[in-house]
Amino acid sequence: MQYALVLLLFSSLAPIIVAGQRGRPATAWTPQEKAAFVLLYEKSERSYEKFSLLARQQRGLRSNQLPHRNTIPYWVETLELTGCVERNNSARNAPVRTEENKERVSTLFRTFPHASIRVAEATLGISKSELQRILRHDLKFHPYKLQTPHALEPEDNATRLEFCLDQLASIEDNPNFLNNLFFSDESIFTTTGFVNRHNFRYWSPQNPHWAEPQPMHPDKVHVWAGIGQRGVIGPYFFSQSVKATNYRGN
Repeated sequence: MQYALVLLLFSSLAPIIVAGQRGRPATAWTPQEKAAFVLLYEKSERSYEKFSLLARQQRGLRSNQLPHRNTIPYWVETLELTGCVERNNSARNAPVRTEENKERVSTLFRTFPHASIRVAEATLGISKSELQRILRHDLKFHPYKLQTPHALEPEDNATRLEFCLDQLASIEDNPNFLNNLFFSDESIFTTTGFVNRHNFRYWSPQNPHWAEPQPMHPDKVHVWAGIGQRGVIGPYFFSQSVKATNYRGN
């Protein structure tokens, strides 16, 4: 009803459409001109080709005096949403990083520290970019990654110490010991739903030391390679947990 009333109100203004250049910015048209064009567009069944023909036949306008074909649907959408042909930009320019919004963001992430930016955007109605600014610059939050250290047994500390002492003794006994070392790395492809840490964040102003211990040897395909003074070793593929017997066998 409001849409029809606006069109009826401005229908008498259609003859005052003035000449202009096609493609000029939508803000350059007066509200009366916009309303008259929208009315004519509706009479043309929202077909720009019919609209252009009617404008030339009934109003004596040339093609270069008409709004762009993408401008008319925008005015129609604006009229349907707001009841007028011009949008109010005050809401768009309103400040977002207000104390109230900062408190809302802080409350959300302190209550749900694992919440994603996308969920926060949908919940609070604040854009992703503004959420990032509030979290990082105003609240001093940081998205800490989930840590997945190996689960240690009580006797592991003593084993580590024994290994370090043994290496130091080997260096003292053999000056070329370090030249015979190879540095290796491994890549694991698990079949047990191992967590992708890049998809997990914990928003907090301090490091929460968020960790989730994982089994030492989950089901996996293990890829190993080494490099040292003598060149590259591997890569080698293991279908089971890597142990000393696997290394010797390959």
